[in-house]
Amino acid sequence: MRTEKAQAEFEKLINKYSFTIAAHTIDSGIPVYHRVWNRENETLEIRILLSGEYPLMTVRRNGAPDPKFIRDYRNPKSAFDTIRKIITAADFEM
Repeated sequence: MRTEKAQAEFEKLINKYSFTIAAHTIDSGIPVYHRVWNRENETLEIRILLSGEYPLMTVRRNGAPDPKFIRDYRNPKSAFDTIRKIITAADFEM
């Protein structure tokens, strides 16, 4: 997937699923997006950025990092497919 196409698809999915900018990477200024889900005493946070053509994502549950600390994907669609599965498995609503 070309970088421009990946960027366009990534931005579309970021907007569709209401992610907002949490920070920028120190070295290259790439925006890091996040979304937080809360329910009673449970919190789920997903942070994601696009490095070239490849989305990189971290997941935190109740403040603790997910065992697979950084997840990388071949394209934005596969990253957001996984996000939907994580949200559903954790019993939150997208």
